[in-house]
Amino acid sequence: MNKHLATLLASYKSCLEQIFEMNNKVDQVNTSEQLIANNEKTPEKVTELLEKVKLNVDTAVNRRCAEANAVKADIQYLIDDILWRFKDRIADKVTNEDHLKQQLLDIIATLFEAEKQSYSTTDDENSLNQLHEDIHQWLLQAVPVFLTVFAEHEDRKKILQFLIDIPHVTWAIPLLQPHPITYNISEMNEYIDSIFLVLNKTIWTEEDNVLAALDQLAVDYIYSKFLDMCRLSKEKIQAIDTSLLEITQRMTNILFDATYQFQNMNTLVKRLCQTIVQIVQLLVEDTTICEQDHIDKFILELTNMFRSADNSTITLFLPQFPFRALSTQALWQLALQMLCLSDLSEPTTVEEVLELAPNIDLFKTFLKDNPVQDVFMLSCLTNMVTSIPSGVDKLSQHDLLGTCTIIIISFALFNTAFVDKQLRSMYYKDVRDHFSLICQHHPFIISLLLRWTVEHMPEMQNMALYLFHSLPLDKWIMLASDLKWLHQLLSSKNAVDIQFAKYILENLNYGYSDTIDNILSKSQPWHSRRQPFLDYSVHEDIAFLILDACQRHQPLPEPSKGAIDMVTSAVVSNYMAANSSNEFIQWSWTIIQRLKLYDCPISTRATDIEQSLTASFLRLILNSYNDTSASHSALVVYASFMLSATSRHFLRFEAGDGWLKLLTILKRGRSEAVISILSEMIPSFVYMHGDDMFNDASLTDFLKHVFLTKTQIDPVIEANMWQAQLIDDSVMEKGSGFSYVDLMMHCWLKTVFQRTDWISQKPLVDMMDTLCKLAFILKRRQLIHPMLVEEYKQLERRDSLQQQLQDGNHENNGSPKLTRFIKNMVYEGTAVPTLLVNNDEWFILKGLSKTPGVDNHHIWFAFEALMTETAIERSYRENIMKEEQKSIKRPMDFFCIYRWLHHILITPAEHPLLPLFLQMFFCLYYQKVDDSTVLGSILFSKKQELLAKLRNYIANIQTFYGQKIPSAPGTAEKFQQTYYAMWIWLGHSELRQPEYDISQLPSHFDVPRLTQCRLRTEDEQPWYDEKLFWMDLVDRDRLLQDFLQHNWKASEKFRTESKNVDYCSSSSLRSKRSRLIINETTIIPLPPVQFKEPNKV
Repeated sequence: MNKHLATLLASYKSCLEQIFEMNNKVDQVNTSEQLIANNEKTPEKVTELLEKVKLNVDTAVNRRCAEANAVKADIQYLIDDILWRFKDRIADKVTNEDHLKQQLLDIIATLFEAEKQSYSTTDDENSLNQLHEDIHQWLLQAVPVFLTVFAEHEDRKKILQFLIDIPHVTWAIPLLQPHPITYNISEMNEYIDSIFLVLNKTIWTEEDNVLAALDQLAVDYIYSKFLDMCRLSKEKIQAIDTSLLEITQRMTNILFDATYQFQNMNTLVKRLCQTIVQIVQLLVEDTTICEQDHIDKFILELTNMFRSADNSTITLFLPQFPFRALSTQALWQLALQMLCLSDLSEPTTVEEVLELAPNIDLFKTFLKDNPVQDVFMLSCLTNMVTSIPSGVDKLSQHDLLGTCTIIIISFALFNTAFVDKQLRSMYYKDVRDHFSLICQHHPFIISLLLRWTVEHMPEMQNMALYLFHSLPLDKWIMLASDLKWLHQLLSSKNAVDIQFAKYILENLNYGYSDTIDNILSKSQPWHSRRQPFLDYSVHEDIAFLILDACQRHQPLPEPSKGAIDMVTSAVVSNYMAANSSNEFIQWSWTIIQRLKLYDCPISTRATDIEQSLTASFLRLILNSYNDTSASHSALVVYASFMLSATSRHFLRFEAGDGWLKLLTILKRGRSEAVISILSEMIPSFVYMHGDDMFNDASLTDFLKHVFLTKTQIDPVIEANMWQAQLIDDSVMEKGSGFSYVDLMMHCWLKTVFQRTDWISQKPLVDMMDTLCKLAFILKRRQLIHPMLVEEYKQLERRDSLQQQLQDGNHENNGSPKLTRFIKNMVYEGTAVPTLLVNNDEWFILKGLSKTPGVDNHHIWFAFEALMTETAIERSYRENIMKEEQKSIKRPMDFFCIYRWLHHILITPAEHPLLPLFLQMFFCLYYQKVDDSTVLGSILFSKKQELLAKLRNYIANIQTFYGQKIPSAPGTAEKFQQTYYAMWIWLGHSELRQPEYDISQLPSHFDVPRLTQCRLRTEDEQPWYDEKLFWMDLVDRDRLLQDFLQHNWKASEKFRTESKNVDYCSSSSLRSKRSRLIINETTIIPLPPVQFKEPNKV
């Protein structure tokens, strides 16, 4: 203690107290003066007296202020004087003059003592605040010098002891600097001593003080730095493991003991527990610096400490322990402790645990007696399960003890929350969520939950469905042994049981895994395939399980008994109400269609059923059964067909009444099932037997039935072409030049053209539109063009029939009204054959129309048809100037330039072919007829309104792309400029003059593109050469990628490309620094050292 400083501080304190006392009197005088001023009857002598008192008080206050400032200046001089002596020694941070060190320490001690005593001796709050403010400033000036010059642990400890002995420390947090420098073992022990002093020897009573000090200590940050040192020193210091654990255990024990001392400070207790958990997590992040048995022992002891705590706030943090760091043996022991199963011996097999369920009565009693800890206990058990690595149940990485740990904890949770009558109302919601998490990590538990649920179905009832709604059934690899529980449920008379089984079957993952099947499919050997997520045998078993259930709900009539005997199992039939039978059959269709039956090996059960499905039986289904029985029978046909050789080999298909079976499925089952079959089957038949299937007349007959059901066949064509492209890619890798794409395209085209009236049949035109689109995308237009030319020639051959109808020379053996009706439909003049028939459902004359057709539903086909007709029209265009227009045999409206224009007006702005439609139009429009005339001048001289419509439409398209520029600047701007140029062309009449020089036109005319349209000879036109197409305006690559990446039917299994996983986004790879509660930025640095030259005032 510095007596002189103590005297000065006492004097300064006295002055401040007197000043604030006098100020209080001044306030009283001012108040009285105000009252007098408001009262006109106050005697004049009273006013004079108040003025005199006020003057005397002001004089006294000024005098005391001067005295206080003088004392304060003396104190400042005294502090500055002692500090100034250390100015030259600050760089060395050492001094041999112990008396100087002691003098400075006495100054600091005196200031801390004055700060402490002021709380107990001063009643005036204002004077106390002023005194504290000044003392704090002096300490913040003196202590940094002391800690900078004398940096030893003992010196910092002295300052720390001063700090923990004052009532309030928030202002002095920067002076709390016990942090290690090199983070060696010795420094860490000294640092832990400081933590002990702060948390166990302090007199602080306010929570904010302790929290501020704990932030400044930055325990988890310092510990993480210490661990970094340990990792670097591991190779040099073999004993680092023991020292690390000793320091860790000592640190956590001090923090945990503090939770009892500050048990009334809830926020502080949470912070202490959070810090302990963070320390443990930091310790186990790198298992190389500590032995496993040491980690097990440390975490188990700490877990027991948390479990034994009476404070529920402490128990709250138990689930946050990193149980993943424990060995399987330690987790087993901890599970037994928490479940009160200490007498349970270590199992030797999984079946031992399943057959002899553990007695968890003591655990349930504990939950009943400790309602505060129960939820955290269940969460802790769940986290223990999820800490065990996934896949411990698999043979490749089998861990018996880990598997058994998962099972007994899951059993305890299930029994507590869904079986026990007293506890389930309290825990069923929480445990349901826990099982959702558990099953995400260990899907095999769903099998056990299904087993336990079925065993306790009478008690659970609707609770079973409630539980399974939260489970990730799509991740559950169901085993064949699990199906017996589903069979038991579906065989029940209880509607709840059946609904539960249906939910499970609806939500299983019937898709494909990422595992590649090493065995190529015998029916589809051209490419490796992915395995189904569920085993092939499970898909087959589910199919027969459902067929058996269908027989129980809707027994088939007697004629089909022989077939059903192959399906049903030897279980007594139970019958449902008749009104629910059809609903169950339809549900069965939905599930069986999702099964990957075509991928399964050929089934002997299905083969046996196939032998009983005779042609007479199939016709009976088609003609005799009621709808429900017929649908059931068709389902049996579908399942057996997909699992038998009939669907895998064309010869077996032909011999096994394949077409009749398909017809049965189509008519009495579901049409989408036929689409799936054809998508799978046709590529196999084409790969092995070429076009044999398409040469079969039964295909054409079958397609007629398909069209009658309004079923779209287009998905089959697209899926077939995708498969053909896949086959081509595989074949090209082997060096073969044969193209299955060409073969498949030709087969489908031939199927369309087998019908002479195909152009008037919308389903066939739909098919043609799809084929034209695929031909364009896959660069196979050369296959379509010659076949369309041949079809057009066949239309011309029918011209004689048209002439007979017009001349009235045909003999009418029917109704005269019909004759007049037909005449009204036919153009009164020369008949014009065309491939576009105006989408007229009543059009029956195979292409002879009164007006040119505009097909606004089949843009791709319209493009190819117009390309064909434009090329055929060549002779008419060449002779247009040689003859009078009125003597031209071809009606003017049928000229292709008009038809291109009409189709442009109905083509969507973003359709890929719109630029090509416009290219063909402008090439015709600017086609040179003679030296002074272009075709457009002749044909549009009296049809200016059509050009106006076209120009307006192009303007709208230009505006459309202009609005898209902000979102797609490159492409949209290019299209806008191109369509703007076309808009200008139509408004620039000089362009129709062949002699007009366009080379000097501005850039917005798009002169290079305009040049490609003007004045070309017939042989240079793009309808003869695809290379001249404006393909820079058609993103064929994107169309191809969209086609290849689309999820066509039967395509998913062949997508074997590995998926890119962004491992960098994994939370496990984040820096541990980002997860720290405190980091280096939170530690407040020591105030800067300030020296003031002593100046005696």
